Amino acid sequence: MEMEKKELIEYLRTFDIVLLAMFIVLGIIGLVTLIAVGVQGVMFLIPAVIALINWLGKYNEAAGLVRKLETQGTLTEVLYEFKNGDKFLNGRVIRGENYILSRGSGKVLRTAEITKLIDYRKKNGFAGDTRQLRAEMSDGKSYDLTYISMKGRDEEDIRRLCYM
Repeated sequence: MEMEKKELIEYLRTFDIVLLAMFIVLGIIGLVTLIAVGVQGVMFLIPAVIALINWLGKYNEAAGLVRKLETQGTLTEVLYEFKNGDKFLNGRVIRGENYILSRGSGKVLRTAEITKLIDYRKKNGFAGDTRQLRAEMSDGKSYDLTYISMKGRDEEDIRRLCYM
């Protein structure tokens, strides 16, 4: 069971490239400024450290979620659905009988609490649009589960997921 828990943690783990890039860029600028100019470089190093702390927090969220599932007594059921559920969108979403698991966003949601899954187009202004699979919950909250191809490669999986 320990091996399955590790696999689940790796599946759910979020790798936020933006926060990591902020840490690297601000860290390099801060070090160069610190060496070249002096104390003013600290104004770049502080946000770099904050970005690193946020990145590590997001990266380690999955382990906390698995511990929470274990204390609730639902981990065995989630692990079963992780191994045996239907895989969609190249494995980024697993839909079991009672849970939906999402790689990247690190979400494990009860299907009984999901009112609908929708193909959501997010307007990003000048950067262009993105499509995401969004779960709307019975409590009014909504969660973005994963990105969807803008080129139509994921259409069949989206139809199967959203209209099951």
